[in-house]
Amino acid sequence: MQPPISLINFCQLLESDKNLQYQVKSATNPKEIVDLAQSLGHDFTNNELRIWSKELSAPYFPWSQMGDEWRRNFFK
Repeated sequence: MQPPISLINFCQLLESDKNLQYQVKSATNPKEIVDLAQSLGHDFTNNELRIWSKELSAPYFPWSQMGDEWRRNFFK
């Protein structure tokens, strides 16, 4: 199973944009990340982000290095 291409493209955009990284890192819930992505033309759902979140380990993701329980709670 592959992540949605829109999620892949959004992650590629994040790699080269420190401002977007900061916005993602500052998110307090998944909707903020999904809304940011959608405002930039990358359409994926909260559920798709949740499903792939364990694979998204870059330091600018809010759940990075916070542990599985913290990540699960972030998506509740």
